[in-house]
Amino acid sequence: MFFRLIALFSVLALFACASDYSPVYFDMSKQAMKSATVDEALKAYEKSVKHNPHSPDYYNARGDIYYNYGRYGDAVNDYTQSLRNNSNSEVNMKRGRAYMKLRYFKDASIDFTSVIDRHNQHLYTAYVERAKAYIELGMTKEALRDLEKTKKRAGDSLDLNIALGEVYIKLNDPDKAKEYVQKALLMDPENIELYLLRGKLYYKTKDANQAITDIKAALERDPSLIQAKLELARIYATCPLEIYRDGKKAVEMARDVYETTNGLDALIVLAAGYAELGDFKKAVSLLDSRIESTKDYVMQDDMRVYKRAYEENRTITGW
Repeated sequence: MFFRLIALFSVLALFACASDYSPVYFDMSKQAMKSATVDEALKAYEKSVKHNPHSPDYYNARGDIYYNYGRYGDAVNDYTQSLRNNSNSEVNMKRGRAYMKLRYFKDASIDFTSVIDRHNQHLYTAYVERAKAYIELGMTKEALRDLEKTKKRAGDSLDLNIALGEVYIKLNDPDKAKEYVQKALLMDPENIELYLLRGKLYYKTKDANQAITDIKAALERDPSLIQAKLELARIYATCPLEIYRDGKKAVEMARDVYETTNGLDALIVLAAGYAELGDFKKAVSLLDSRIESTKDYVMQDDMRVYKRAYEENRTITGW
């Protein structure tokens, strides 16, 4: 009996230690994300925590680092490893969002559906995220049905208004989208992502000046916001209104993002920036270096179109 009690207390002590230690992974992950590049962030993270292949939190927190720097495929791998170690709705949500970034919308919808089926505290957020995946899959009726369920049961909320804004962007109704984003900003006037989203909406409605103002407002609140840097660089490189184009700024910002993320989106904008500067040879060289490496055939076709334009010494512009 005595030895059984000792064994029981030992197990309880281990659980207590794990519980106390788990937050360290996320604290160190957040600290590491202050680094300039993903490699520096990973090095800082690995140095500050113990590598535990059996810990779901080790992979979950490291996945957050990859996601923050736009390494979505690596984020998916780490979130998957975390889920193998322990089933967790929050990690399914994270992996679903990473799949969305990779344009694997079916996989994303499966992750969000798995969360919905559990009926836990992530239920309505999962409905909102699944709606976004459905929109990308062309399942508009299903997307709106998910959002209506959320609105009816959870009421008006920040996440819901943001999601409705994003859905109406996909439905090519920027005015309706802006209405929901404005409502969300009233609820959270310091929300950085909302300034970025509204900036994109202004750009879609051909208001480049207000778009730049909003995206700069996002960057003032968080100078490291990669997506805001990239959107601003895109405007500087490709805005149809010449007064707003600035190839030098576009190249500086896009190069910064590309060196941080190694992402194709950043490379495309960087190439457009060089084209705006008149360096078409450099623009073609950049696209050539990565065209065959992507399995996203839509992006591959876009890159070929851009390359052809640059070979003909033509810039690419568009809203």
